[in-house]
Amino acid sequence: MNIRLQKYKKNRLIGMNQVNAAIAAGYPDSTARHHSTKIEAQAKIVEILERQGLTDKVLAEKHRELITAHEVVEKKDKAGNVLKSVIVENYPIQIKALELAYKIKNLLRESPLIDQSQHTHLHFIKEALTKSDMIGADGKFR
Repeated sequence: MNIRLQKYKKNRLIGMNQVNAAIAAGYPDSTARHHSTKIEAQAKIVEILERQGLTDKVLAEKHRELITAHEVVEKKDKAGNVLKSVIVENYPIQIKALELAYKIKNLLRESPLIDQSQHTHLHFIKEALTKSDMIGADGKFR
């Protein structure tokens, strides 16, 4: 395995996507964009993850948990005593899980021309749903 491929592997394992990992490892931009699947196969990332127990089944089960994530919210009095506990949806975690699912299915693509810090995750989800014909131009579900 050459140095560039080793850098690619390191970048992928810290969470970069295929294209960005390839560019950061020193692959030409066109190679990174058009041959990232080939580079991924050469780096054997899937095999590494599966050896560590991250099989498709385990990942799918964890993803299901994240999409339905909840949290306990407690109402306390001034003395700190719990008056009431309520289980509520944990929307930030659910949105991130949905965003990841859309990315995996190639229904969600981030545009390099848009400043991502200015957009919420809800914008990405709405954009993906619009592209997949699940939501109309008026913003309502079909």
